[in-house]
Amino acid sequence: MLMSKPVLNETEIKVSELSELNVKYNVSVNINAVKQLLETVDSFFAQKLIHSPLKTKIRAVLYEAAINVVQHSGMSSTRKFTIDICLNTDSVQLIICSGGKRFDSEKEALLSKSTSIGPPYMKRGYGLKSIVALVDSLKYKRTRNGMNELVLTFNKD
Repeated sequence: MLMSKPVLNETEIKVSELSELNVKYNVSVNINAVKQLLETVDSFFAQKLIHSPLKTKIRAVLYEAAINVVQHSGMSSTRKFTIDICLNTDSVQLIICSGGKRFDSEKEALLSKSTSIGPPYMKRGYGLKSIVALVDSLKYKRTRNGMNELVLTFNKD
């Protein structure tokens, strides 16, 4: 059965296949683009024979991270953020870069696996907590050129 490629509006998402195992998505900062991203990633994973439960974990984290950029970055809908997916022998890595505002220190603390759930008064940050729970490795940094870079690694085991 042939799989059809999703029809993409070029203003929403642009896909660049960097190699057979690496792909880059330039995604508009809006909900429709995130939906298109998930459809496109599903197709990429199907071609590369990545299936559940790994695919389910990656998809959930990818959705949450992309929605966080849309809702919390402060970037206008005319801007784009990037997501690189790198397939390695023993892992899958997502690299999410956005030019949005820096994570505040309370949210940055959530990105540490050693951090507790957070203060009892904390009403937000549940998406970040779910990301931390689902990934095998997570690194965040603010780059010199003012970008947020989030590197998420999933082991294939």
